[in-house]
Amino acid sequence: MLVKGGTSGIGSAIAKKFLKMGNTVIVTSRSKQNIDQAIKENPNFNRHCCGCQLSEVG
Repeated sequence: MLVKGGTSGIGSAIAKKFLKMGNTVIVTSRSKQNIDQAIKENPNFNRHCCGCQLSEVG
């Protein structure tokens, strides 16, 4: 399961619920620190890190 914004708030709660249901969970965040903290608090999250830069086109 991919949970966008899954490192805090309702996204985090949803990610944890999916994890408890036995799913593989991937969470996204705009901050590497938030991802690191989420993994520290939830060691069962798999760590897959990908950096990207989004910018306006035009």
